[in-house]
Amino acid sequence: MTLQVTGAIIRVMSIPERPSDAVDGAATRLRAAREVLGVQQQDMARACGAEPQRWSNWESARHLPDALVMVRAHQLYGISLDWVYAADPKNLPGRLLDGLRARFPELLGLPPLERDRRSSDAA
Repeated sequence: MTLQVTGAIIRVMSIPERPSDAVDGAATRLRAAREVLGVQQQDMARACGAEPQRWSNWESARHLPDALVMVRAHQLYGISLDWVYAADPKNLPGRLLDGLRARFPELLGLPPLERDRRSSDAA
């Protein structure tokens, strides 16, 4: 286990025990970042130099994303390799990090937002 400190948040992250856990996590984080940025899957794939079907395979956890394509995603969109491969948000740009906090707090190890809890309690 490793200890990660991000601002005032301290959480313990475990290293994936199985390769499939690493692929699943990378897929979830890549998809979440793209959705927060408001970019269609095929548009991001093409902009980063990947075939849309290949990108779809990454977001569906069929394969681990290609590192060279992820470098391009970082250059164009700010999606850091640390985020995709290691769940480390420290190198994400503020806009993307804020969007992840708002829409996918669980990926950052945060509790759901209060408004989300109230709306689920009302349902």
